[in-house]
Amino acid sequence: MPRSNDGVYFRYVGKDKVNLLIDEDDGKTVQAKLLYDTDGTGTIGWIKYTPATRELLNTSADLEEPVKLRFDAAFADGYAQCVAEQQAG
Repeated sequence: MPRSNDGVYFRYVGKDKVNLLIDEDDGKTVQAKLLYDTDGTGTIGWIKYTPATRELLNTSADLEEPVKLRFDAAFADGYAQCVAEQQAG
């Protein structure tokens, strides 16, 4: 899953401490929760990734007007390769 380089999620928690929990993957989009280990909920936010368009959105604040995030294309390439290998195998 692509990692945002926008820094929005990482103001208070380092990138190395953030985990991704896939909530839904219907083959067209992947919706996931970003979180970190804590005694509380540790929820940072929610994202939606569309592999066909390589679009990554921050859906945390407003589902009607999500914020588009920038990320390194190498992560999208890796995700696409993983999915292709899974489908072939």
